[in-house]
Amino acid sequence: MYDQIYENQILNWLEQRVGVEHFSPGLDRLRPLFDPLAKRFLQQGVKIVTIAGSNGKGECAHALANLLDQGGISYTMWTSPHILTIRERFQHQGKLISYPELFSTIKEGYLEATNQGVVLSFYELLFYVFCRWSLDQNRSWAIFEVGLGGRLDAVNLFNANLVAVTSISREHQEILGDSFRSILQEKLGICRQEVPVTTTLELGYLRVITKKYCKRHNIPWRDLFESSLLHYCDNFSVRNRALAQVLFGQICDLPLPKERRELLAAVEESSAHYQGRMESWSWQQRECLFIGAHNLDGLRKQEQLIKSDPRSNKIDHLIFSLSRRPQKELTNCIKQIAFSTGLAKRIVITSFVHARSEDHQVLQTISQQYAPFLEFSYDYASYLQQHSRPGERILFTGSYYFIGEVQKFMLQAPATN
Repeated sequence: MYDQIYENQILNWLEQRVGVEHFSPGLDRLRPLFDPLAKRFLQQGVKIVTIAGSNGKGECAHALANLLDQGGISYTMWTSPHILTIRERFQHQGKLISYPELFSTIKEGYLEATNQGVVLSFYELLFYVFCRWSLDQNRSWAIFEVGLGGRLDAVNLFNANLVAVTSISREHQEILGDSFRSILQEKLGICRQEVPVTTTLELGYLRVITKKYCKRHNIPWRDLFESSLLHYCDNFSVRNRALAQVLFGQICDLPLPKERRELLAAVEESSAHYQGRMESWSWQQRECLFIGAHNLDGLRKQEQLIKSDPRSNKIDHLIFSLSRRPQKELTNCIKQIAFSTGLAKRIVITSFVHARSEDHQVLQTISQQYAPFLEFSYDYASYLQQHSRPGERILFTGSYYFIGEVQKFMLQAPATN
């Protein structure tokens, strides 16, 4: 599945031409490239599900794809960011694009954009390439996971047939704003008149705002908390998978479950684990769990999820790192981890090597404020080799970029997974 040589070759090629991944707003700049693709989607009868949210949109997208597989419905799926391999962003019927096809398709897409004089970011180029590739596949639906926000994300150049918003929390505040209201408005920017939108908004006042917005714009809206199909006690994974179940029902023209127990039974029946989302590996006789939780609310939801597991008191090491962000946000996240009572026997903040990783000195300085509740280790690989033992259970969490680097390390070391 993962080929380090091929992976590095593709990433180096991309970075030399479009740089590393970052948010680059400006949909008008992209329309000359994407509008013809949007028309071709319509001509081919491809229907689109667009999923936004601060946390959980990736799990919801993967859960929906799993349901489509089980139902025999053809689809392609775009997700971002990737965790282990860039191929994860290009999925068709649960299978990843091959390295040779991906590389040649990227080159073709880049040449086309260059010939039209359109400058693309890393994310925009890959999404453009995905859309061109998707048109050549046998599929009736396309799943689009929003990269950042919604209103200004490249996926919003396409008119969705179904829309979902998973959750709202403070994230990317320098771009989306520093209030729940402003962040919600950015997410709702993917909605369209008369196109159904389903949400799982925990905060009641955000549901009030959404209800007014949808009524004003003639958007059919339902929320799974508002309809009592979800309760606040439901862990985050259940919420995301329940939303996927409702989307699947809409695709298949099934009625919305009338009873909560009916929906939760369907969630339980279709249970599966996805890349970086309660994913479990066996490595050197250690059980390794991977849960992406990259902001404050995500960390709180992760704690709820872990403590709902009967084995929650069996985590021996929690190893955590984040990508670059404002120091206040970073401090709040580390504080949340430090005071997560009973989450693990040993909590370790660490650094990793990546274009988006936080500086190790910043992480170390903040970590020192919360000793002895946690400790700092410069090198997670050395920590694992020196302090973990066979039979122990290790949770890796934080940035998806961090999880990807850990998995790459484990694939290069003796492992079973």
